[in-house]
Amino acid sequence: MSVTRHQAEKVLALVKKTYSAYIDPEHCPHCQPQIIENFEGARYAIEWANGEPYEWAISFPGGGTDETVYQLASDAGVASNSAYEFAQVPSVVLPAGVHVEAMRTYILGIYEA
Repeated sequence: MSVTRHQAEKVLALVKKTYSAYIDPEHCPHCQPQIIENFEGARYAIEWANGEPYEWAISFPGGGTDETVYQLASDAGVASNSAYEFAQVPSVVLPAGVHVEAMRTYILGIYEA
């Protein structure tokens, strides 16, 4: 069974929730993650070319350190260990039957698990 549109929309919702601090539909309505179809072998993928943090698709869904936030906090004089803790992106659990893989730093392929 291949990935459904509904499953892809669930993954998109997780991306938006995980990186909600970077999504500003009023400032840039076209700068949001979106589902694309039939991209290089993936029935569905999520594209977010203007997405932050840089290389978001590589760290999703496993979480990790948001290097942009870490650098900003460090530049503002926040202690290194506090900046590191502040810059953590949580991991998320994907919908059942779904596996994701970065196809580019800004494109996340959605596949059957």
